[in-house]
Parts: sequence; structure tokens; C-alpha cells
Amino acid sequence: MKIIRNFFNILNIGLLVFVAIFIILFTGWIILNTDVNTEDAKKHAEMVRLQASAKNYYSRLQFYDGICSDIGIPVGWRCHSFEAAYAIEIGLKEGGFLCLDSSGYLGQSLQSKHTNTHCPGG
Repeated sequence: MKIIRNFFNILNIGLLVFVAIFIILFTGWIILNTDVNTEDAKKHAEMVRLQASAKNYYSRLQFYDGICSDIGIPVGWRCHSFEAAYAIEIGLKEGGFLCLDSSGYLGQSLQSKHTNTHCPGG
């Protein structure tokens, strides 16, 4: 009887170890196969930096004209400015646009700002 009981205890422990390993491997597989969009997150972080730079630019000069060339807009990003306003935009990998303007708006939109100095959602 004691041998049979020990056998079932070992079998139960083995089964628990097998289930734990399976759960760990399955969780790891899910994490590694999740498509994380880091490209758009980097664009958003860059927009936050540009927003701070634009505020600093305006506080020093009291106008926005020339901001597109002075605060380090990345190549391929759209920026338009004149004395009283500016807007910066980039297309997102997931679709739509990320836009920042002088009103303080920073967000996503399905429409482009084109050559405007305000964002469609702002």
C-alpha cells in the first residue's frame, strides 16, 4: 500500500511540474509572438520632445515662425508654421496621423493637416 501511495504522490508531483512548465512556455510564446508597435510609440515620444522644444522656442522669441527648421523636426515629418501658429504631423504605421499644434493639441487623427497650422482634432 505504501509503495502505491508513494507512486501516486510522485505521479501527482510530476503532473504538477509538467503543467507548470507548460504554462510558463505557453505564456512565453504568447509574449514573444505579440506584435508590439514600437515605431508609433517612438513617434509619440518624439512628438512630446518637439512639443517641449516648441514651448521653449516660443517663450524665448514670442513667435513660431521658423520653428520647423530650428527645433529639429525629423526628416519626412510635415511641419508648417507662421508667426502665430505651427503644426507638426507624421503618418502612423497603424494608419492615421499623429499631430501636434500650437494650441497644445497632441493626438491622433484619421485626416491629415495638409498645409494647415492646426491639427484636425485640435
